[in-house]
Amino acid sequence: MLDCGGGTGDLTAYETDTEGRMVEIGLPLGGPHGAEEINRAFRDEHLLDRFGKLEILQDLAADHPEALLDLTEAFERAKLHFGPHETDPIYLTLPTAIDRRIGATVRKRLARKQNGVTDAIVVTADEARRLFDNVLPDILDLIGEQLKEVENTATATSRAPVVLLVGGFSASSMLQHAVKEHLLGRADVLVPPDPGAAVLYGAAHSAYEPHTWARRSRLTYGTCYCPEFEEGVDPEEYRFTLSTGEVHCKARFSKLVTRGDLVNTDDEAHLPYVPLEGTTRKLTFSLFSSTEPDPRYVTDPGCEYLGKVTVDLKKVMAFALEDRGVTLYMRFGETEIKARAVVRQSGEEAAASLGFLTNY
Repeated sequence: MLDCGGGTGDLTAYETDTEGRMVEIGLPLGGPHGAEEINRAFRDEHLLDRFGKLEILQDLAADHPEALLDLTEAFERAKLHFGPHETDPIYLTLPTAIDRRIGATVRKRLARKQNGVTDAIVVTADEARRLFDNVLPDILDLIGEQLKEVENTATATSRAPVVLLVGGFSASSMLQHAVKEHLLGRADVLVPPDPGAAVLYGAAHSAYEPHTWARRSRLTYGTCYCPEFEEGVDPEEYRFTLSTGEVHCKARFSKLVTRGDLVNTDDEAHLPYVPLEGTTRKLTFSLFSSTEPDPRYVTDPGCEYLGKVTVDLKKVMAFALEDRGVTLYMRFGETEIKARAVVRQSGEEAAASLGFLTNY
């Protein structure tokens, strides 16, 4: 699925499993390849060429921002209907504030560059196509990269790939044509009647039936723990000694979920832990994410602190140390990651939400 909106172009791939769920294939791709990049090129390149000086554009932006916005929005509307075989230019009538502001020098420049037209900004068909070149090649590269990954994971029973275009920019005739030409013979391309609204419909459907899909974890998740110190491997500054004389290592990363793992909406990853000291009356789990698949320490590059969960061990202090175990759970099925820690002997539980993480 290619979601092209104003700011970005984002790709993700799914396949249906035997239970009818949508299962994510690989990790999503994306970048700043939305419609706004074309609008930026229109303002910074095309208007600069027509007005002649950067200072003029800056003055218009400072004194008449609404008029400049109106001109850009007029181009925004026109470019959606501009097709690959279009030969007619795009005419954008100058807003009154801009028309009154430009002087004779700019007026002469407009006449020279636009075949005598001075009351509008003219974008020829070739100029419009060049503006689209600011994003279309990047979008096609992303599609090619994602499709290659899909093809590499395909099996004998896999269906032919289908690319669904959604998002406001996907209504663009130029974008639709470019994608169809790029994928000719490799994949079918589908465009809903209203690509912009399709994103909203999909979000609503996902909220009502979250069990119908499974995604890949964007990051590695886990907690900080203190296993035995490994001589020659762990840094000396992480060494510490327990009251029993055992030597352990601080700041180690204990993984619950690895980047790229398939995570169902109702999945709850878990691991067991025990306190190190017999005097420990509360056990705190510091939770971390990492951009790497196999971090060794929570201080490694790419690691980020997310929050903590603390459970009370007072009810199990009479048990042997090894019987004071706590299980840490992390749940990924909603808009926020939820963590909980449960004391196995007493059932004591503590929980925490780790915020709205759009990239989990």
